[in-house]
Formats: sequence, C-alpha cells, structure tokens
Amino acid sequence: MGWVRLVAFILCLAPQLAQAAGEVSFGRYHAVIIGNNDYANLPDLTTAIGDARAVAKILRQEYSFEIKLLIDATRNQVINTLARLRAKLTPNDNLLIYFAGHGVLDSYSDEGYWLPVDADEDTPANWVSNGDVTNMLRAIRARHVLVVADSCYSGTLVRAAPVKIKTAEERSVWFKRLAAKRSRTALVSGGLEPVTDAGGGGHSVFAKAFLAALRDNRDVLDGHSLFTAIRRPVALEAEQTPRYADIRRAGHDGGDFLFVRPESMAKPAATKPAFDARAMDLAFWTSISQSRDPAAFKAYLAQFPKGTFAAVALLKINELEADSVAAENQRQAAQKIQEEAAARAQEAARASAEAEAEEALWRSVVAGHTSASFQTYLATYPEGRHAAEARQRESVAAQRETAAAARAAAALEAERRRVAEARAQAVAEKKAKREAERAQKEAEDRAAAAEDARRRAIAAAKETAKPPKAPKLAALTPAIAKPAPVPQPKAIPLARLKPTDLLGVWSDRCDSEYGRRLIIGPNKVGFQDGHSDIDEWTVSDMLIDGFAQVTIKAGLNTIELVRNGDSAISVIHHSRLDDKGECKGGSSFARCKNQQLFYRKFLWKTLRLDRCQLPAPQDVARLADYLKEGWPRQRSPVGTGADDAAP
Repeated sequence: MGWVRLVAFILCLAPQLAQAAGEVSFGRYHAVIIGNNDYANLPDLTTAIGDARAVAKILRQEYSFEIKLLIDATRNQVINTLARLRAKLTPNDNLLIYFAGHGVLDSYSDEGYWLPVDADEDTPANWVSNGDVTNMLRAIRARHVLVVADSCYSGTLVRAAPVKIKTAEERSVWFKRLAAKRSRTALVSGGLEPVTDAGGGGHSVFAKAFLAALRDNRDVLDGHSLFTAIRRPVALEAEQTPRYADIRRAGHDGGDFLFVRPESMAKPAATKPAFDARAMDLAFWTSISQSRDPAAFKAYLAQFPKGTFAAVALLKINELEADSVAAENQRQAAQKIQEEAAARAQEAARASAEAEAEEALWRSVVAGHTSASFQTYLATYPEGRHAAEARQRESVAAQRETAAAARAAAALEAERRRVAEARAQAVAEKKAKREAERAQKEAEDRAAAAEDARRRAIAAAKETAKPPKAPKLAALTPAIAKPAPVPQPKAIPLARLKPTDLLGVWSDRCDSEYGRRLIIGPNKVGFQDGHSDIDEWTVSDMLIDGFAQVTIKAGLNTIELVRNGDSAISVIHHSRLDDKGECKGGSSFARCKNQQLFYRKFLWKTLRLDRCQLPAPQDVARLADYLKEGWPRQRSPVGTGADDAAP
C-alpha cells in the first residue's frame, strides 16, 4: 500500500513537492474546534468564539475538513467528543484539535491545563490537563494529529526540543515519508507565559496569523512551515512566542501534519520504477530500518516476501509488537492510575461540597432554633457531624415550644371566659333595662288609665247633670235604601295583563328572606327557591270561568298560580309525596296533610290563602265547600273585596 508508493518515490530522481503530494494517500481530515468565551467562575474572553468559528470555516471550505465545533464547552463535552473520535478514526485519518480559551499552569507539578467554561479557579476537578490530552492522542489511531492551543501557559504541552525539520530540498525528497509516519505535534500560541486575547479584527494575535497562513497556502503546508509563517508576526505584535514541537509521550514517530488543498490531491499517472528489484529492496529497507512501526516491516515483507532482509523484518516485527503490547499495557496502567486519581479528586471535591452544604444547613438551623428546623437537619443528615447536638437541641426546643403553646392556650381560654362573662353581663343588663322599661310603662299605663277613668267619671257626672232633650216624631213611612250595584268581574287573559294588574312578589315566608318566592309579570312567572337564581316560565293563557291558571314545577315542589277576579292572585303550594303518602318537603305536618289531600284528589283548582294571613270564617266555609263539591260554577270567593262576590 503506502510503502510501495514510498519506494517508488525514493527511486524517483527529482520529484517536485506538488507531484509528490498528488501521489500520497492523505486520508480523511477531521477537526475538533473549541472556543470558550462565557465562563461561569472566571473572567470572560472576547475573541475565542470568533476565532474558533473562523478556523472552522476556513478548514471546512478550503481544506475539506469534517468539523466538530464546540462553543463554550464543558469538560465532559470535550472529553466525550474526543472519545467518540477515538472510536471513529482510522490509521489513515488526520485530526486537528484547536482550543481557544483560558489556560492555567500548576507551578507545583509543572502541568498545564485547559479550562472549560464550567471550571473553577481553585478546583481542578473540571480542568483538562495536558496529561488528559496526551493520553487521548496516544489512544487515537489517526496517523497525524496536530493540537493548536491558543491559551495561556500552553507551552507545557510540547517537548523542550523542537521537531527536527529538514531543509526545503530535503523536505521535498522525504515528503512521502513525512506523510507515512505517525505524528503527534502541537502548535501553541506561547510558552510559559500568558497570551493576549485581542489582536484586532475580532481575533487574537495568534488566531489572526494562523488564519492568514492557511489562506495564503496554495498547495501543501506542513506543520513546521505553518509555524514558521506565524512565529514572526505573533512575536512582533504581542509579548508571546509561539512554539512547535512533538507532544510528550503521545506516540510521535517523525511524521508531520499536512494541510492539503483539495486541488493538490489529484493523482498523476503512475510511472514505472527506474531500478531493478534488488535496488528497490535495498531502498525500501533503508527507508524503514530505523522505524518503530511494525506495519512498515509488514509492508516490506508483503512487497518482498523473500527479500534480502526478510528474516530481519520478521524479528523486528516480533520485537516491535512485543514492545507495543508492553507499551499498551503500561499506557493502560498509567491511564488507570490517572483515572483513579481523578476519581479520588472528584470524590474529595464531592465530599468537600457535601460538608459545606451540611455546615450551611446547620448554621441556618441554629439561627432558626426551632424544633422543626432541627428535625429537618436530622432528616437530611441522620449521621451528620452535628446529629447528636441536633437531637439535644431539638428536645429542648420542643419542650420550650410545648410550654409556649400551653401558655398561649391558657391565655386564649382566659380571653374566651372574659368575653363570655362580658356578653352575659351585657345580656343581664339589657334584660334588666327592658324589665325596668316595662315596669315604668305599666306604671304609666296605670296612671293614664286612672286619669282616663277620672275624666270619664267627671264627664258622666256632667252628662247626668244636663236636662233631658225633647223627643222627635218619626216618619210614618220609613225610607227604603237603594241597594248598591254589584260590580261585574272582568275575565282578562293573564297573558294580556299589564304589570300593574298583577301582584309583584309572593313568598311563603312572612319575612321574605328565605323560602320560596314568585316574581309575577305580564307574560312571565319566576320561581326562586332559597338563595338560588330565579328561573322563568312563560304563563299559558288558560281561561276557565274567567280564571287564568298556570302550574310551575321546581324540584320537590309544585306551585300553582290562579288569578281570581281583577285584583287578587292566589297561590297553592304542594310538597312532593312519597309512595307512603308522606310529605318529603320541608313543611309542617298539618300543612303537608292538607297538601296531601289536594294532591291525591287532583284538586289543582283548589285555593289556599297565604300562610301569613288568617283566613276569614266565610273563606274557611267556602274552602270546605270546594273540597266536597269540586270546582264551583261561580267565581272563587277567596278574599273579602267586592270583586270577589258571586255574579
């Protein structure tokens, strides 16, 4: 695969950079771009997000990168994104990680950290250390990885010695070798010093130079050339010095990251090797003899299974794979130690936060000093640091509150007795006052009666003393008085009466505050039960011997309204009866009994007077007559007015 191309390239006499680029399989390009401005517990930045978006745009549009853009990312988002890429990338892929945000240096461990937006200045639990980045890069299978860090103290990520870069002529010759070997390099905006956040145009000094170098490239740009292009502009414009080197303990193997424009990837026609098989064998072996990658020697055996160095290649493969297994075991052990340390740090941070929360609750409970507050603490922390003290204080507070409640109850009872005594005294005084007023009125009445008797006695004595009057003669023929004419009642349909022709309101209670009411108008009769709203029924125009009648049913009650003559309205009220003939309404027994008689005989034309009136003797006699004979031919005799007389 790539090793055949490498041998062919070695045997080419004077390859040019663009031609070499066209013959290389560059693989896919991926980028994780992180820009953090809005920090929860640290000062905000101004250009990090703009820098990240600009870098993502140029890499996507001009270099065909697959971009994962993280804006104001937390530690979990950064770690999870890199972990997903670890499973996705292949050994032929390329990965660029760009970070713009706060950075910090631990002066005791000489360890640099990236700070996500959820980082706290004094708590490293959410920081992303250089060790975290290195471990991730060592586990990622991508061939080339470039970390670009635009943050303070980012120089701790790289080795002290820079990557050894050959001259322009040598890079042209060894271009394919750079592309084939693994690289783990970092381009950082500064060494062990803070860096500036603003450089004009909405970008930092470093980001502005980085974007300019990518825009100016027209073919293939390796990492060292990129570093050379931005080092001088950054150093001149800000007090910071960019650095470029391989990442410590990340698996760098002498390669370099290559920025390739899509138009440079066109592959020219293949040419035949200019040397014989032995020369190719030697050239191939010479190019890989110092490699630490077993794949290089496997590629040699695939190309030259019986080559001059086949036996040596097998030994190298076994040796390097054993070293690789040991290195992987060592890496996993180191990673486990680091994860355990991180877990312990997180547990310590959680315990510290829990202790602080408990102390805050305890201070609040002590300030409140109530039984309920101590119970709340014990429910939250039954085995807490202050649990024993809380139980003691809760008992004391409960006793104090019980005593206070008893005193309050006693005071309330005393006040109740005082009010009752005052009310009883007021009632007694009022009664005594009424008795005194009644006695005074009786005395005054007796005095007035005595005075009236005295005056009548005086008047009688005067009348007795008067002489008698002379008698008058009576007429022989007594005068006969002319009988008064009997007014004829009118038969007026109820529907055509005016409001003034009907009574306004009827109630079965004298006080008209409760019970049932009838609201009577020209064509409507409204019925109200208790405090409920008034319902209305249209009055039917029924004339029977000059009487208009309408029946209203509401719930358990039946109201019959009968017009009598021109000036009276009579009302009959029924309560509903059950199967045994017993009244189910709220009426008295005697009243219910009369209603039962009306209901069973269906005497719906029968009249009764308002319960607040006392019936006249003639009304009682006529009512009994109705019960015996049924509805009479003459008009109803209810009432004593002239309009109620028989025709």
